[in-house]
Amino acid sequence: MRLPETVKYVAVFLAGAWLVPAMAAAEPPLSWPDATGVTPTDRACKIVFQVLDANDKPIHTGYAIAVDKNVDPDHQPSYEVDQDAAGKYTFTGGGITDLSGQVQDGKIEIIGAGKAFTVEVALPGQMNRAAIIRRQCTSDVATLVFVPPSQATGNLFGEWRWVAP
Repeated sequence: MRLPETVKYVAVFLAGAWLVPAMAAAEPPLSWPDATGVTPTDRACKIVFQVLDANDKPIHTGYAIAVDKNVDPDHQPSYEVDQDAAGKYTFTGGGITDLSGQVQDGKIEIIGAGKAFTVEVALPGQMNRAAIIRRQCTSDVATLVFVPPSQATGNLFGEWRWVAP
């Protein structure tokens, strides 16, 4: 069930992990800052990444993720994503590293990301999605979410967003 617009969201830090989203006084995910078109911060931090469904609920399993922690947006390498008969994804190209085995409770920590980095997400039954993300670190931890495409919500390409502080 989709919550009314009057219900707002915020990221909550609890027991060493960011929980996204929790109801509070911020905006829903698609109104959070775009992670692909902002000027990156000089400050580095730990980035917690999470995939949300069309109802803004965390997806805990069933996707694969790979990260290239340092890319030059003007000279990005090529990447390939393949899926074997058993459904396992493999990522190759550039400095991309498969982090799928590190997903815990639907979240993954990205440590050492440069000002620009690539995140590649493979979701069953959908095209793979990738973006060059611009780092936004205003504290020691920043939370990045991906909301996959959904015709029901009009989000046709997927959205990469920083959780509003």
